[in-house]
Amino acid sequence: MKAYVNWVESDGAKAREILKVDDIRDDELVCQFSASPENWKMGEQEARSFCTHLNGANVYSKKWPEHHCQFEIEEVEIGRYAIFCGNHPGL
Repeated sequence: MKAYVNWVESDGAKAREILKVDDIRDDELVCQFSASPENWKMGEQEARSFCTHLNGANVYSKKWPEHHCQFEIEEVEIGRYAIFCGNHPGL
């Protein structure tokens, strides 16, 4: 299933505070996903840069730890891009 990134936080302590979740490590990068690209769109260069960063971060699903995300970008409106994992397990 295609899952769009709608939020990223690389500060685990900040992510714990925002999400009110206790099991996030300080050094953990946290991504939230959505079935829609509407939550986070950006220019092409920023999307490519973020995509490269996320692919290097070894992002995986907490519910399905055997799944490691492979991110791509998609133009969702003229000049605006979203980042997605093309084979993400259920949202």
